Amino acid sequence: MIVVTGATGLLGAHLLYELLSHTTSPIRALYRKNKDTSLLQRIFQTYCPSAISLIERIEWIQADVLDIPALTEALKGTTQLYHCAGKVSFDPKDTQELFRSHVEGTTNVVNVALEEGVKKLCYVSSIATFTPKKGSIVTEQTEQEPQREKGREYALSKYSAEMEVWRGIQEGLPAIVVYPSVIIGVGVEQHPAMNVKKLCRLPYVTEGGTGFVTASDVAHAMRLLVESSIENEGFILNGENLLYREFFDKLQQLHSTLPKKRLLNRTALRGLSYIDAFLSFFGKRRQLSSKMLQTLQQRTCYDGTKILQAIPFSYTPIEESLKKLSL
Repeated sequence: MIVVTGATGLLGAHLLYELLSHTTSPIRALYRKNKDTSLLQRIFQTYCPSAISLIERIEWIQADVLDIPALTEALKGTTQLYHCAGKVSFDPKDTQELFRSHVEGTTNVVNVALEEGVKKLCYVSSIATFTPKKGSIVTEQTEQEPQREKGREYALSKYSAEMEVWRGIQEGLPAIVVYPSVIIGVGVEQHPAMNVKKLCRLPYVTEGGTGFVTASDVAHAMRLLVESSIENEGFILNGENLLYREFFDKLQQLHSTLPKKRLLNRTALRGLSYIDAFLSFFGKRRQLSSKMLQTLQQRTCYDGTKILQAIPFSYTPIEESLKKLSL
């Protein structure tokens, strides 16, 4: 039995598509509140419309990772477990929810997996857990522990959750950890963490840059790693490092109706942050915290080549995913 947590999310839905397309094993998908299969159906319609009937193979189970009895029941008979459930937010107001969802939730998943004798766990961490040094390329050997500072709550919660996975490994649970960069794929257009459709409407782009990877590549890598003999290792999954202006230039070239963006320099961005801070005194939610300001200007590169030497795997050009977006 293969079990996927967070099955209705962006990555979870792509993973279900990958599993349904490449394995005949029974698949159980966990959801928290609402069983929304619309994204999964859209993914099939985009990638392989003729195979949409495969969705009927999924056994849907309502089980929150914070609900130990429900989680225990859902993981009975599990051999392979993909833990994708989580929340993406960089708002300090969501700190408590982030730590409950990531740390407490992952602790429960690891404990139940140990009790149920799960053969292999794949945990989805994040490149946000790494602490890059200026001018260096982030690899799996880069220092991880995020600083305990405002604006780093998401990174710290994912790092703390990952420590629970390594604790489970020490207690005998075979596991793999993956660190995807910014995931791009069908469904990202209105994703709460990176609403590409909304970002495309903004006239400006900042000077920073980061790594990008297609959702289908992340799902493919996860399946291959779980099916391999590799255990107790971590892999950065990053197809390409791009400046934000390069990313939006690619989008504009593939979707001609999108407006071309203008570069927003540091001085102008700092001015907007002052306005943002002023408006927060009148109840407006802050959009440009000091940490967000730093992120928008920072250029960080990630090395995703370790996996290329570990298994037969290659990255898909980011353009292949960008052209499939509905913008």
